[in-house]
Amino acid sequence: MAAKRSSQTKKTNRKNRTGLLTVIKRAFQRLLLVSLILSLTLTGLYVYGPPAAREQIGHFLTTVLDGLRHEEWVPEPLADIIDKAHDAISHREGLLIDAGELGYDASPLLAGLPISVAPVRVLRSDSVINLFDDTNRMTRCIALRLTNPDQKPQTANAQAEPLTVDPRVPNLRTGHMTDGPWSAQPLLPAEWVASSMSNESLQELRQPTFSVPMRGQFYEDYWSQLMQKVALEYPKKFGEIWVYTGPVLQTDSKRLASGIPVPDYYYAIVFDITSAGWLRSIAFLIPHLNPPEAIGECITSIQAIESLTGLRFLPALNKDAYADLSIWVNPYLW
Repeated sequence: MAAKRSSQTKKTNRKNRTGLLTVIKRAFQRLLLVSLILSLTLTGLYVYGPPAAREQIGHFLTTVLDGLRHEEWVPEPLADIIDKAHDAISHREGLLIDAGELGYDASPLLAGLPISVAPVRVLRSDSVINLFDDTNRMTRCIALRLTNPDQKPQTANAQAEPLTVDPRVPNLRTGHMTDGPWSAQPLLPAEWVASSMSNESLQELRQPTFSVPMRGQFYEDYWSQLMQKVALEYPKKFGEIWVYTGPVLQTDSKRLASGIPVPDYYYAIVFDITSAGWLRSIAFLIPHLNPPEAIGECITSIQAIESLTGLRFLPALNKDAYADLSIWVNPYLW
């Protein structure tokens, strides 16, 4: 009798398991069908829909993919696929401005020399522009164009030692920016941008006129990470970008024993012209003291940087177009 009940129990358990598996299988099939329909709908809207719909879908997908590609549990082969999908979509994402009027060439500037409220001297070479503030003995803006480093061999002298003096500014030396926790640090290390620079420009980047006083820990933990992304990753992803970077000084900025001020912030603006011929940008503003944990938290608008620096970027661009571009805050890290 006990054996018969045991046999019936086993049959009942098998039926329950079979029924449960059937329910799970049907639920999975329905979920797969809904996902397929949703994917086809989103794809159709993204490809054939109005620009507003494409922008919203692109932003949604980019945000989702950006979150997934930074998760540790995602297998490496899948992470590579997600990363490529993110780059393909984010290449289109952003505030798009018709760049046909820019008239750009291979120069380090895009749409004109930045305009400065404070007096500056233009230190110029064929590959880099330095708007130098003689009063404070510090750059206000360094502008350069960077190209894909894989498409051009690195210049041989990229690893040369920093120079101690710039003959155009003989009263500035790297030692003038070294005081306590602060030391002279390059805004853009020459070895990272060598593939886009001529030998003359590489010489300039190693001069103190292209360095600023920074806390060593800040440079290691924040600035070098951002510059590696800007100078190495972005040119590889997008082929060609324009970079504007510099310090932010305020009226009450601390001064070193040499009289040189310690910047309160550092900024970087990256401009990219997409394959469809549109202009987009992403801007960063990092506090020198108490910076946030993630670089993504430092994304800001060009207008915010202009209000702090007294600079006006891309002056040759149509004013209405630039008004839209300057207030745009990119919602994610490229």
